[in-house]
Amino acid sequence: MTSVKSDAYQQFVASVEGNVGSFDALRSYDLAALQGIREDEHGAALDVLRNRCRDDDPRVVSALLTLGTADAWQVLMGILTGEPSITVATAAHRVWEHRGAPEAVDALRACLNAPDTEVSSLAMRIVGRIDMPLLDHVKRGLYAAHFETRVAAVSTLLDRYGLEEYNNIVGSPVFHLALGVGSRLEPMFRDAADRLCSLLAEMDGGASPQSLGLVVAKEPTRGPVQALVGALLHGHGVLERNLLVPLTPGERDYAVEFLSKAISRGDMRVLPLLKELGTPRANLALSCVE
Repeated sequence: MTSVKSDAYQQFVASVEGNVGSFDALRSYDLAALQGIREDEHGAALDVLRNRCRDDDPRVVSALLTLGTADAWQVLMGILTGEPSITVATAAHRVWEHRGAPEAVDALRACLNAPDTEVSSLAMRIVGRIDMPLLDHVKRGLYAAHFETRVAAVSTLLDRYGLEEYNNIVGSPVFHLALGVGSRLEPMFRDAADRLCSLLAEMDGGASPQSLGLVVAKEPTRGPVQALVGALLHGHGVLERNLLVPLTPGERDYAVEFLSKAISRGDMRVLPLLKELGTPRANLALSCVE
């Protein structure tokens, strides 16, 4: 057996153990070098990767898949039993793609429930991209205490249901719901989560975005909306109620979400405008300061 390690092996180990010096190195080890190692070096390469599993380094996942031996797969499946982490979520994603193993579902479910919002958010994005029976767990993320988790849940669900194209449009009900779930006021985000879940349930039952009134053409933000936003963000005086007069019904719903966010910042100038708007969501926002 050859004792001197090949150049490919040494290059691969250097990419694992050396400093990260480029964007490519941040994304993965040198997988081309790993593919070029000799068969008698597989065991040593696996030992290097097994040691790396002690750190939360998701690059180990693609390296184990590239190595592809039965022992490498055993190490990869072992990752799934660890505490929720970025590496565990990444491994669950790749194992599900390659083998559809139920262990991957269990691991990703644990990551969805992780207290670390970075881990749970990644798990939500993964569920949104692949056909895995965990969307109910993502929907529960709409009610999470952490803002980041709620935002990740909204993004995942809008993408999965084909609604993302209607987000970030001022007159769009989809945008209003997304803003609502991102509210810092618990009654507001819970109500918006309820509304979004009801809408998605209708889509699960066969309703189309068109039939639910969700299809809105993307248009430039109109001057009256810009005037309202500018008065709140850049002005310091009283917010005049006549700012609301030129707004369309969709823009008024947006105004509720936009103005209510000021409450969590302690800017109570918005209260008269919310009273003037008088919608159920506006009244709910007002109840948060009573």
